[in-house]
Amino acid sequence: ALIHACAKADDTDRAARWLDHMVKRGVQPTVTSYSTIIDRMSKSGNVIAAQEWLSRMTEAGVEADVVAYNMILGACGRAGDVDTAQALFNQMQERRIVPNVVAFNLMLNIHARLGDTAAAVCRLREMRQAGIPADRESFNIALRSFVKSADVTGAAILVKEMKAHGVQPDAVIYATIISACARAKDSEAAENWLQELLADGLEADVSAYSNTIDACARAGDHLRAEYWLTRMDALGLLPSA
Repeated sequence: ALIHACAKADDTDRAARWLDHMVKRGVQPTVTSYSTIIDRMSKSGNVIAAQEWLSRMTEAGVEADVVAYNMILGACGRAGDVDTAQALFNQMQERRIVPNVVAFNLMLNIHARLGDTAAAVCRLREMRQAGIPADRESFNIALRSFVKSADVTGAAILVKEMKAHGVQPDAVIYATIISACARAKDSEAAENWLQELLADGLEADVSAYSNTIDACARAGDHLRAEYWLTRMDALGLLPSA
């Protein structure tokens, strides 16, 4: 509890001293004790320090779990450090720690931030090979890589694959692919996806309409942009800035 309190107060040095004190007194710290410090280091963006504490934990004979690795993977994602993340992911598997859907999603998030569509698709395939079904969040994160690269065709293929695996798109998924259309200045595709969203009986939110308006505006079709803005207004939705 004391270690947790120190870490929560961002006093990781004091937390570390208390953990060392436990060891000197012959008390074996638990995975939770180490993970508390790893979590704080990760949230502060200090990936190197978090890795050092992960090493200290394993050297002390305390077996790391997937949660501890996920903490550092999250920090790597925020830093866009795909190399360190991949090394940690490999290390986790080498130590026979089975990655869960959260671990895979954290890796997908890095690929999405970098716009690496090929890596995102490969990661989804790796999930299936590991026997971990990709959920709707997994596909949505992967779709964001196609937004970054403005790859409307690739995004459409991924949505088709998602449906083939029994995962039905929701309004968030549709809004994401419409965002890819906006990036590509493809107003026709954006409107088609919005129409499909509505045809599926889903309720389009501000993002879906705003992304469609953005696509029309970028394509120079201001009349269609005004049309969808009018539709939004009729529904009582306020467009995003």
